[in-house]
Amino acid sequence: KLISKWKSKLPKNFFLFIGSPRYYKGLDYLISAFLKLESNLVILGDGPEMLSLQNRFNLVSQNNIITLGTQDEQNKNAILSLSYSLILTSIKRSEAFGISLLEGAIFGKPLISSELGTGTSFININNETGIVIEPCSTDSIIKAVNYLKNNNKIAKKYGENARKRALKNFNLKKISNEYLKIYTSVLN
Repeated sequence: KLISKWKSKLPKNFFLFIGSPRYYKGLDYLISAFLKLESNLVILGDGPEMLSLQNRFNLVSQNNIITLGTQDEQNKNAILSLSYSLILTSIKRSEAFGISLLEGAIFGKPLISSELGTGTSFININNETGIVIEPCSTDSIIKAVNYLKNNNKIAKKYGENARKRALKNFNLKKISNEYLKIYTSVLN
């Protein structure tokens, strides 16, 4: 039911950002890029900076940028399943991991993320699970979006690779064993 609901409300082949619009998320660059693109962006998340972004970029009048605020887990998953790609264009190392990248990977979505030297680069491997771009670069975002949009087979392969990598490296058994190793080493 939820997928049908969102399918009727959202455009096809949209790029999805999930997260609180904090200063380090690079939403200024992301929105600026999509203002120049003929692709659709859906933003899931809310916070104090969202109103500022909506006003600054006049998002109400932009046909290709949709803000949906915060959604519960079921709605978020329905929206994620309909997306073409998950995009996280953070600009600061404050983005230590990028949990939304992992969510996108589990759903088999090709990923676009910034190279920050943090966990984002562990989740998204350039030209394997998606595209890693330079931070603070509207041009890099435009190139990555257009590349994925114009290369469906490669995008699909990236998504498949992202899912395999996520299931291999982030499954509960593996994570539990890694924590156990850490605790054992600390106690000994």
